[in-house]
Amino acid sequence: MEGAAQRRSGGELDTRQRGRRTHLCCVCDFPVSVYGRLAPCQHAFCLTCAANMSHCIICGTAITKLERIPREAGLYISPLTLQGFRSERDLAAHTAQAAAKLGGLLAAAEGGGGRMHPGGRMMGGMHAAAMGPRGGVAAPGGMMGMHGGSLGMGVPGAEAMAAMAGILLPPGMTAVPAGMYATYAQQQQQQQQQQQQQGMMRPPGWKPPPPLGAPPPAGRGGPRQQHQR
Repeated sequence: MEGAAQRRSGGELDTRQRGRRTHLCCVCDFPVSVYGRLAPCQHAFCLTCAANMSHCIICGTAITKLERIPREAGLYISPLTLQGFRSERDLAAHTAQAAAKLGGLLAAAEGGGGRMHPGGRMMGGMHAAAMGPRGGVAAPGGMMGMHGGSLGMGVPGAEAMAAMAGILLPPGMTAVPAGMYATYAQQQQQQQQQQQQQGMMRPPGWKPPPPLGAPPPAGRGGPRQQHQR
């Protein structure tokens, strides 16, 4: 009986080495044992989640091929774009290219009129995350999932979303239209402008008038009561 129990529990033990980090799938948040890398966008997920996709959930590209990569083979994932690469050299080249593109966008925005780019703070945080804590590229044991609220950022503008869409796609592919994000960003900006205008037009201590037909405040009589007195 003891031998049978050992055989049953043998397959349930975790074979990972203690202290070794592993990637987490950004879809299911489970540790990745087998990677599923999509082609042609090269975004990587766990094999189970990737097999259930017809289009990439990050960039919307139609999937033409699903590459199965065991964890032991190694896959270097960019924390900026979640694209997987088979060597550190490819990851370093991709990170340098993405950082240069972000730096060019920020430089053009700052030199255009002295105003901050709508997504400048977000892009700076993404650049810092891509370069790592000490300026190096991300190691294969880094976290795979990157959630929007982890950097403490607000809603990005339409230009920032368009820039992100261009960076998430591999070179040579057209960017996915960011119309939904642009519409949402415009609505947010319009609401903020309306609130600011209302705040500027109203003097300090201003209170809205009571609705028509409302009873007079307590302790104060109406015109008829004052006339009787």
